[in-house]
Amino acid sequence: MIDHVAIMTKQLEKMKDFYSGYFGGEVKKWISPDETGVIYFIRYENGTVLEIEQRMEGKEREWMPKGSRIGIEHIAFRVDSRDEVRRLTKQIEEDGHKVVQGPTDYGCEGFYESCILDPDGNFVEITIDAGIFQ
Repeated sequence: MIDHVAIMTKQLEKMKDFYSGYFGGEVKKWISPDETGVIYFIRYENGTVLEIEQRMEGKEREWMPKGSRIGIEHIAFRVDSRDEVRRLTKQIEEDGHKVVQGPTDYGCEGFYESCILDPDGNFVEITIDAGIFQ
């Protein structure tokens, strides 16, 4: 079982507002004991946690790789209906975020989704249950 997904950012508050504002969840702020970073943990209704972290300037941890790292391809949030995919996509676009694709039927039968960009430019899908594991 996946416990959490972490995203590094340089826009901590914008990212926290984006992911908690549009997708809900309980938000907890945490500062690392060694004061190298600030993290927002967002726990969603199903128990999944999104960790949004910003490193403090000049406070890199010794064991962490320096420079850019290969990141996440996308994060997908499941909503209850096609109407909710359309409604949330429209709301996010009206709020000034870029919609990359959709809402549309995509790929395998049952996929209905839109793809948007978060404040850091990460791909975020809004989708319904495609029934892959049924």
